Amino acid sequence: MDDTILQLVEQRRVALDGADDGRRPWGLALSGGGIRSATFCLGLVKALARNGQLLRFDLVSTVSGGGYIGSALGRLFSDAKSSAEVRAVQAGLANVDEIRFGWWLRSNGRYLIPGGLRDTLFAVSLYLRNLLGTHIELAIAVALIGL
Repeated sequence: MDDTILQLVEQRRVALDGADDGRRPWGLALSGGGIRSATFCLGLVKALARNGQLLRFDLVSTVSGGGYIGSALGRLFSDAKSSAEVRAVQAGLANVDEIRFGWWLRSNGRYLIPGGLRDTLFAVSLYLRNLLGTHIELAIAVALIGL
């Protein structure tokens, strides 16, 4: 790992805990996948915060939907100027469903199938229709090539 990153990790730990415990840096990877991934990542961050483990992570890597949550984390923690404020952010994230951001993500995370079973059955039938259509086209192409 780059020495500059290691120095930043050490500075962060000293500012947060008063000393660097010397353990290797921990990284949190928040994956992609759009709003559903953002909702999952929010739940993960909430669980880590609720169990007091979020501040153990020194680095965050994000992609796509995880980037929504990762950028929110970066913004929240970059505004914290003291150890007490950082811990207050972690405490706030433990109760993230009580704030508008968490509520909105939870409420809109099912936009692909908001109607429940009816929309699920429609999506499955659409998938099967398209799968069958693709195979029929391929069969016709193979038959024509074989002539």
